[in-house]
Amino acid sequence: MSEFHIIKKYFSKYFRNKFNKEILGVGDDCAIFSAQENQKIAISTDMLIEKRHFFSNTNPYNIGYKSLAVNLSDLAAVGAHPIGCLLSIGIPTFNKEWLFKFSKGFYDISEKYDCPLIGGDTTKSNKSIIINVTIFGNIPNTKSMKRDNAKIGDEIWVSGVFGEPDIAYRILSGQIHNIDNILENIKISLEMPIPRITLGKELIDHANAAIDISDGLIQDLNHILEASKVGANINYKAIPISNKVIKLPENIKKYAVLNGGDLYELCFTAPLHKHDTIVDIAKQLNIKLSVIGNITSNTTLKINGIEKNYDINGFDHFK
Repeated sequence: MSEFHIIKKYFSKYFRNKFNKEILGVGDDCAIFSAQENQKIAISTDMLIEKRHFFSNTNPYNIGYKSLAVNLSDLAAVGAHPIGCLLSIGIPTFNKEWLFKFSKGFYDISEKYDCPLIGGDTTKSNKSIIINVTIFGNIPNTKSMKRDNAKIGDEIWVSGVFGEPDIAYRILSGQIHNIDNILENIKISLEMPIPRITLGKELIDHANAAIDISDGLIQDLNHILEASKVGANINYKAIPISNKVIKLPENIKKYAVLNGGDLYELCFTAPLHKHDTIVDIAKQLNIKLSVIGNITSNTTLKINGIEKNYDINGFDHFK
C-alpha cells in the first residue's frame, strides 16, 4: 500500500471532519491554524522508537495512545490548551491490523483532549517502527509555568502516585522478576499514561514552576532546581507510592519512586499561601496532589534533610 493510501485509509478518515479551528489539515501540504488573540503558542515534540520506548509486542492501540499522551503531558507542564498535532511514522512493513489499532488509539486520545491531527508524514523504515509527534497549544500571553521560576520557600507538589510504570518496564525488559504477578495490574500505567492537561491549565494562575515527570522525579526536579538556581529538601515518606507496588522490596521500590521514568505526572512548585487553593483544585478535579518538600536557597538537593550524591540519572535515551 502506498504512503498516500495509508494516510487516506488510516488517518484522514478519522481526522478530516474534526477541523473546526484549522483551515487545512491531513492531506494538504500544510496545516494552517489561527493564533488566538492574547495567546502565545506552545510547541513540543517527542519521538518513540520500537524496542527503545515500547516493546514489539505492545498493543498497537496503546502505542497510538501513548504517542500523543506524552506530548500532551508537555503541554500540561506549561499550562497550555491543545490546538492540534502532527504525526510522522516510519514502519518497516505494511500491517493492516497494526495500523488500524494504532490510528484508533491515537484518534481516541486526540478526541478526548480536543487535539486533532492536522498533518504529518509516513515512510518506510529499515527495521524498527519510528513515531514522532509535534504538538501545538495555546497559553495566555501574561501567564506561564517555567522551569526557571521556582522561588525559595515554595512548596514542591506532585500529582498522582509513583512506582508503577518503572516497575512494569523493568519486568517487561527482564531486569526484575514479576513479583506476585504484579505486572498485569500495573502495565497500563506504562502503556497509557494520563496527561494532566486540565490540572496544568488550573495551576497556571497559582504555580511558579512545573515539569512533567518523564525521566524520573529526582532528575526532572533537578532540572527545575538548576534552571531556578535553588535547592530542595524532599521528604521521602511524603512521596505518594502506589498501593500496587508498596509491598515490593525497598531497593526496587525506592529506585522506581525516585528515578523511574515514564510517569508523566506533574511536579510543580507554588507559594505557601497558595496551598489551600491547590488543595481545592485537587478536590475539584479528583486528582491526588501531594506536598513532598520545599524549595531552599542552598542549591543542593536533600532527601530527609541529608545531602549526598543522589543518583539523579533517571531515564536516559542513550543508555
